[in-house]
Amino acid sequence: MDMRVNRTPITFPKILFLIVLVVSSPGWSQTAPAAGASTVNFIQVLGLTFIRARVNGSRPLSMVLDTGASYTVLKPEIAAELGLKPNGEHLQAGGVAQGADQTLHLIQGVTLELAGEKLTDQTIATLPVDYIDREAGHPTDGILGGSIFASFVVHEDYAAGTVTLIRPGNFKAPEGYTAIPLQVAGTVSLLKLQIQTQGGDKFEGTFLLDSGMATGNVFLMKAFVDAHPGLKSGKLLLLPPVTAVGGDIHLAQARLASIGLGPFVLANPDALFQEQSSPGAGSASLAGIVGTGVLQRFDVIFDYPHGKLWLKPNAEFGKPFLTNASGLQLQVTPPEFGRVKVRAVIAGSPAERAGVQAGDTILALNDQKPTASVQPGEAGPALTLSEIRQRLQVPGNDIYLRLERNGKPIRVHFITKQLS
Repeated sequence: MDMRVNRTPITFPKILFLIVLVVSSPGWSQTAPAAGASTVNFIQVLGLTFIRARVNGSRPLSMVLDTGASYTVLKPEIAAELGLKPNGEHLQAGGVAQGADQTLHLIQGVTLELAGEKLTDQTIATLPVDYIDREAGHPTDGILGGSIFASFVVHEDYAAGTVTLIRPGNFKAPEGYTAIPLQVAGTVSLLKLQIQTQGGDKFEGTFLLDSGMATGNVFLMKAFVDAHPGLKSGKLLLLPPVTAVGGDIHLAQARLASIGLGPFVLANPDALFQEQSSPGAGSASLAGIVGTGVLQRFDVIFDYPHGKLWLKPNAEFGKPFLTNASGLQLQVTPPEFGRVKVRAVIAGSPAERAGVQAGDTILALNDQKPTASVQPGEAGPALTLSEIRQRLQVPGNDIYLRLERNGKPIRVHFITKQLS
C-alpha cells in the first residue's frame, strides 16, 4: 500500500484491492526475542498484515505493516486521542486513482514500539484510511510504513503468521532462501518481474514492492500497458471502481500465463490493469506493483539494509490463483463490522444474473450469519467478511443468500464460477 509524497525520490500511488485470501494465525501475542531479533504474531485479513504497535507509549494499536507506505500513518482521530498534534507541515498523498489528492499532516518526534523493538524520533503522518476498515472488515488504527523496513531486516512468515524484526548487524544470509535484488529508494523498494501473456508475449518490468496491496498479485500501470498492448491478449473483465487514496480506481482484470520472480515462476495468475490514469501517476518505466497475492506464497525476508528480498516457497506456492468467483464486491459499515453490504456487482457475473444489487445487506450465506468475530460461547455458526469472501472465491460453490433490500427480505441462489 504505497503513498506518493513529494519528498520521496521515487514516488508511487496508494491502492487497495478487494480480492481476499486469509491465512489463519495464532492471534495477537509476542514471543521472547532471540539475540538481535524480536518476533510477534500477526493477523492477516484481506491479504493485509495487522500487528499491534504502540505510539508514544499508547495502548496497543491495530496497524497494517506495509512496505509500500513511505510514512507511518495514524487516523486523525487516533492521533487526537493520543494528544499528537501536526506541526503544520504537510505533504500530498496521491495515487493511481481518479480524484483529489489527500493531505498528509506530519507529526515529528514520535516513538514507535512493536515486536519488542523501539524506534525514537520518528516523523509520522495523519491520513484518513477508513476505507481499510470497510474493505477488510477489521478495525484499523493506521499503517506502519517504510521506516520499519529501513531500520530492520523484516522476516514475514505468512504460513506461521509471524513477523520477526532483525537488527541489520545481526542478520546472516539464511540457508534455503533465494536472494532477489532490490532497488531501495528511501523507504520504498523496486524489483524486476518477468511476465508472459496468454498470447505468448514476454515482458520484463520494474515493480514497486507493496505488501499492503491487498492480495492483488500484480497491478499494471496504464502507461506500461499502453506501451505493451500484448498484455491485454487474454479475456479482459471490467471491474466496478475501487476507492483508495486519491479517489476511485478504474480497473480491469485478466489472466496472465505466468509471473517470474527471479528463478520462481507462478502459473496462471490474475492481474489488475489500470484503465484510467491520474496526472503524475507514473510512466511506462514503472510497470506496476507486486502485492501480497504473490508474496504470501513465500516465506519472505524484506532486507532493505542489504538491498535484497529473500524468498523460500511455502505450501501456498503451487496452488491455483483464486479470485472473485461470484461478482460480489463487499464491505462492512464500521463500527458495525458484522454488517456486510454489497458495494458493487460485476456485470455479467453469477451474482448479477441472480439479481443481487449494490446496497443489498447480506443477512446470511448458506444459513450462516455475518459477524465481526465469533466469540467464545456464541450460539450458532457465523462468518466474518473474510470468510464470506473465501466462500465466494471457489468456483462451483452453491451460494444461497438471504438479503435485505430497502427493509425487505430477499433470497437468491447462484453457483460461483471463474470470471477471468
